[in-house]
Amino acid sequence: MIKVFFKKIVANIIPLSVFTAVFGIIIFQLFAFFEPYLYPLHWLQADAKVVNSNVIIGAYPRENDLYTLKNKLHVTTVISLLNTSGIPQEKDLYDVEKENCKASHLKVMNFPLDSDKLNTVGAQEEINKIIGYVQTHKEEKIYIHCYLGKHRAIKVGQAIEATLK
Repeated sequence: MIKVFFKKIVANIIPLSVFTAVFGIIIFQLFAFFEPYLYPLHWLQADAKVVNSNVIIGAYPRENDLYTLKNKLHVTTVISLLNTSGIPQEKDLYDVEKENCKASHLKVMNFPLDSDKLNTVGAQEEINKIIGYVQTHKEEKIYIHCYLGKHRAIKVGQAIEATLK
């Protein structure tokens, strides 16, 4: 009796698991399309933080965020840390961001960082490029962001602050 019960459970769980996995993969592939509407993720994003007189760090800016950055905070350049070469969803988000920045007349640049490899030599080289850009463009107001504004942007912000000391 117990064996029959477990066989029925397993027979029902396997198809349900396969369906859930396939559904999850499909949704993951469409992430960039639905992303602006995923408000639970939006609530997890960090608030913008002023690093110095010309640098602000934070989360991925949506179209209305770019308007605020430009018109209220006088940002002229957006630096994205999204990993456009390693994560297809972040490439899609960056493509949307480029269009939004173009429409807002903001300069946009990408210095891709992998959030899992922030302590590598390659990541430090990218961070050094960003620091160099910030130091040579002091007349620009720069917004630097990753996706949530809690990892890559914080690391870059700390590196910029360390160069000022």
